[in-house]
Amino acid sequence: MASAAGGGGRGSVGRRLGASVAVNFFVLVVVGVAGIIGTTRAHDSVDYLAKQVEPAATVNADALQELTDAETYVWGYGISGEQSLLDKYVAARTRFRENRARLERLRSLDPQLGLLVDDFLLSAQNWFAAYADPRTAGPVGLGTFDAPRFDRAQVLFADVRTTNAAVSERVRELSTAAERSSNDLERSLVIMLVGVLVSGAAGSLLVARRSGQQVTEPLGALEETAQRPARGDHAARPHDAAHLGDR
Repeated sequence: MASAAGGGGRGSVGRRLGASVAVNFFVLVVVGVAGIIGTTRAHDSVDYLAKQVEPAATVNADALQELTDAETYVWGYGISGEQSLLDKYVAARTRFRENRARLERLRSLDPQLGLLVDDFLLSAQNWFAAYADPRTAGPVGLGTFDAPRFDRAQVLFADVRTTNAAVSERVRELSTAAERSSNDLERSLVIMLVGVLVSGAAGSLLVARRSGQQVTEPLGALEETAQRPARGDHAARPHDAAHLGDR
């Protein structure tokens, strides 16, 4: 009887310890999987910012700088007729046209951004066609200054700046959205991991407590039985307490 009871007690304790190990293993698996997912998603966000959004901002800024240079040189050449200024205008115009393909690739980044890029390219084309190219092709010199033409050029280039600023704003929105998504993911992972760890710790504590009771209660009963003869109770037997392991 005692052997059977002891076997039952050991089996029950073993099951509880096995459950504790299983809980801890589950927690480790969940934490590991969450860590892998978080690392992957964080890498994707960083990659998106580093390889797509930030280069888009650089491309857009470079395009505006090239157009600004072209405006400066065409205005200077129209007034002075200096060949060096015309050469610089042609170089800036060429750089902008070479950069056009990079700007057009931004369409794949975001549909709205693509529409804004189209507006910017159209405004630049209008400025070249309506003012810059005709000005460099026609008579130049101080006496060729035409106020209405100059005012028209200012309006056209203001449109260039406005559409370029719209592209920059959309790129900033995409960058902010990517950073916010990354921060939200990090927050969610932290909350989930804390929840899993707390649940796992609570489960392990519960199993450990029940396992401890399974061991200490029979031992306490045995101690009580062993002390009875000293108190004059000679009817007690150690095997009586052993049955407590069956509970």
